[in-house]
Formats: sequence, structure tokens, C-alpha cells
Amino acid sequence: MFLFSERASALSENSAFIVSNQQVREKTVSTPCNNQQRPRPKRMSGYTLIELVVVISIIGILTGTVSVSMSDLNLTARLSNAAYRSLADFRYAQELAMSERRSVDIFVDAGAERYEIKYNDTGAYVQSPSSDGNLIVTLNQNEYKDVVVTSTGISSKLTFTPTGEALLNGSSFTSDTSILLLNDQIYVAVTGGGLVTLGKRTSSGCGTSLC
Repeated sequence: MFLFSERASALSENSAFIVSNQQVREKTVSTPCNNQQRPRPKRMSGYTLIELVVVISIIGILTGTVSVSMSDLNLTARLSNAAYRSLADFRYAQELAMSERRSVDIFVDAGAERYEIKYNDTGAYVQSPSSDGNLIVTLNQNEYKDVVVTSTGISSKLTFTPTGEALLNGSSFTSDTSILLLNDQIYVAVTGGGLVTLGKRTSSGCGTSLC
């Protein structure tokens, strides 16, 4: 009887040990490994160096194109301003000669990109109607930068007499004559009747009158 009790007790202890080991194994299997718990790192989003270089290059090209276009527009405006300034000054010289009954001379220095207007009898400078200074206009600087005298029909001077007649280099003329050509595009001319006009040069020569 005592022997049977000891066997029963040993069997009970073995059963408890087996159950305990089984629980340990279950816990071990159900617990995820540390590697599975770590989240995978996300891929960093952004631009590569090549993409940045391409974008910067495109921006540079666009900026250069806009700069060139603006430069062309600015030169066109300066050329137009210089042409109309010359037209106004030449007409003013003619009107002054008629109103004051004094011949007025216009001198053009193509090399210096300059023209000046003087009284024929005294050689004194005519005063500019837009300022207190002498009527001397120098191109290719300041507001007339890059505007140059391509050619001039005045080898000596253009004179307006008290009657409004135009004398080119001391002689009268009957045909339209280009007096001042700017940037090989726009010219100031005097007609045979003494009218000062403005025109645009074409591939075949002097073209349509602008004013």
C-alpha cells in the first residue's frame, strides 16, 4: 500500500513537470522574435543631385532667354527715343531759323556719335529747348546707350535759312536725302521741299517714312 502511494505521488509530479514544460514551450513559440518587432525603415524621399542639376540648368536657360529679350526691347526703346529726339532737334533748328530770321547750322560728328546746333552768323550754340545747356546731343551713352551713328549725309553742315530752305554742305538739293542714320535702321531725312522726316531703313535702302 505504501509502495503504491509513492508511485502515485511520483506520477503526479511527472505530470506536473510535463505540463509546466508544455506551457513554457507554448509561451516561447507565441512570443515573436525581436527581429520581427522592428519596423522596416522607410525610404527617404527627395531629389537626387542629377535632378537638381537639371532643374538649375533649365532655370538658367530660361533666365538667360528673358534677359536677352529684355535687352533687345530696351535697345529698341533707346533707338526710338534717340531717333525722335534727333527729329525734334532738327525741326527745332529749322523753326528757329525762320522765327529769328537767322540761319542755323547742324553739325554731325559720326566718330564722336554727336551732333550740335549753332547759329550761322556768330557760331554760338543754340540753347536746348529742354534744358539750360547748349544743344549738343551725344549718342551711345546714358539713355542712348548702344545707339550709334551708322552714317551721315552731312560732310560739312546742314543749314536752315530764314526762309526754311535746307542747304546741304552749302548747296541746295531737290531730292530726299538721309541726314542721319542710326544703328543702320532709322534715319532722319530732309525732303527736297525742306521737310524734316523720320524713316525706317529696309534691305533695299531707305524705306517708309515714319513721321
